[in-house]
Amino acid sequence: MTRRQLEVYRFIKKYILDNNISPSYDEILQGCGMKSKSHAFVIINSLEKKEYIKKIGKFGDARRIIINRDYEKGGRKIAKSKH
Repeated sequence: MTRRQLEVYRFIKKYILDNNISPSYDEILQGCGMKSKSHAFVIINSLEKKEYIKKIGKFGDARRIIINRDYEKGGRKIAKSKH
């Protein structure tokens, strides 16, 4: 995980713990000091590919990110599967 990916991951995780809802892309931009929404999108997609986060709900939903693996605990899976 890159330094920037870790920063975004930790921001999302803390935001969810503090607010019981995932942050919007605009809140991620502001919270991580990014200027480009496309940059945030690329980072979030890379975190999803690495399975640290997961997008739930329908495409276009503003707040649909959950933490799937806990980076601080060695990448242990924490999201429950619906199977």
